[in-house]
Amino acid sequence: MSAVYDFSNKNCNRFEGRVAPMSKKEIEKMLDRLDGWKEKSGSIEKSFLFPDYNKVVDFVNATASISHSEGHHPDIELYYDRCIIKYTTHDINGLSEKDFICAEKIDDILRQR
Repeated sequence: MSAVYDFSNKNCNRFEGRVAPMSKKEIEKMLDRLDGWKEKSGSIEKSFLFPDYNKVVDFVNATASISHSEGHHPDIELYYDRCIIKYTTHDINGLSEKDFICAEKIDDILRQR
């Protein structure tokens, strides 16, 4: 894994006007900077494993809090011992920088524990 791109001082702002989705090359460059995130069908996603359901729910709640404060909400699949987080920018039908900002902030949840 390459060094994680530092989005810690960035926030997801509303787009002003129409922004084009990231190109495949831009997506690959950004994914190279994150740990374990994969591009799949116009979104980025990552599976997170936990020892039990309560830990999964705690993580999902922390993810929801960050996502809400950023104004950019993921799709979340919740299972007993894992969850899958998926980000895409629906406004542009593709990926934007804000998907990667949120992905890193979600990874930070686990780095801080």
